[in-house]
Amino acid sequence: LAKQTTSGTILNNVGTMDWQDDRNPLLPSGCLSIHFRNMQLKAIKRSDKKGTEAVTEEKFCILFQSDFNVGGNDLVFQVWTLSLPVVVTVHGNQECNAMATVLWDNAFADPGRTPFVVPESVPWPKLGEQLHSKFQQ
Repeated sequence: LAKQTTSGTILNNVGTMDWQDDRNPLLPSGCLSIHFRNMQLKAIKRSDKKGTEAVTEEKFCILFQSDFNVGGNDLVFQVWTLSLPVVVTVHGNQECNAMATVLWDNAFADPGRTPFVVPESVPWPKLGEQLHSKFQQ
């Protein structure tokens, strides 16, 4: 499945999954995590532009997948999840537009939606609330 839907090549994309206990205050206790050191995106394949769409409006996601063997290979689970939207930029002057695209997607996407489908517009109070939340940090 993953090879059929690839939009690029990611280097350093393999890691060892670790069980998190109470010693790391940044991660919830009782979860599995992987730290990808020096992960790099190479050879991105962009889709055809639709009208006036800028590259900072094109969203991608990263597919994380793993196989778990339980009971010495008696039981194998294949699990996967998708990252939140990612926008790929090539120059620092694209950063603000990319951040706006990701903010809009994270703030206004409906749960259970088709990936990356978001409303074209939202009421000003909702947008104002999201901007306040983002820049109050």
